[in-house]
Amino acid sequence: VLGTLADSMEKAAARGVPGNLVHCEVANSQKTALAQKQHFQQTAYAQLIKAAARPPEHRIREKLVKWKLPTRAGLLCRRAYLRLHEAFSLVAPRVAVVLFRSLWNGWCTARRFQEFGTCSFGCPGEQSDSIEHYTLCPCQVLFATGCLGIPSAHVGSLQSFLVLDSNLGHKLYTCYC
Repeated sequence: VLGTLADSMEKAAARGVPGNLVHCEVANSQKTALAQKQHFQQTAYAQLIKAAARPPEHRIREKLVKWKLPTRAGLLCRRAYLRLHEAFSLVAPRVAVVLFRSLWNGWCTARRFQEFGTCSFGCPGEQSDSIEHYTLCPCQVLFATGCLGIPSAHVGSLQSFLVLDSNLGHKLYTCYC
């Protein structure tokens, strides 16, 4: 068992989590010796996860590449991060999650599941069931401009649909969310 603990501490140190850091955190926890021993693995795991964490911008950039938007990736990434952060403070969490799912291509569309389906809003013709179509969908555009009051200049592009345009005012941004 001691060999395994020593191996684990060596591997943790190789990942940037020194064993003495975990030991100090556990020892300073004001718990009994038995409780400290039981708490050691949990603390070591939490430290390893913390050391392996990447900044959220890296993951956002990976997800935005799929959309092939015309704006530079770094700028879009920062904008998406800020808009997501703002969304969770402006609207109810269930609404902000819709923006998150849109950016992550998380809608349950036929294209996402490599199938063919037609527009859920009943567009004439063989319009595909995809987020890319819904950005231009006449039914969605009519609803956005007529019912939500979004100016037509901000409707009809994927970048606007994903709330990543640079010229979105606060009121317009809240309307999108």
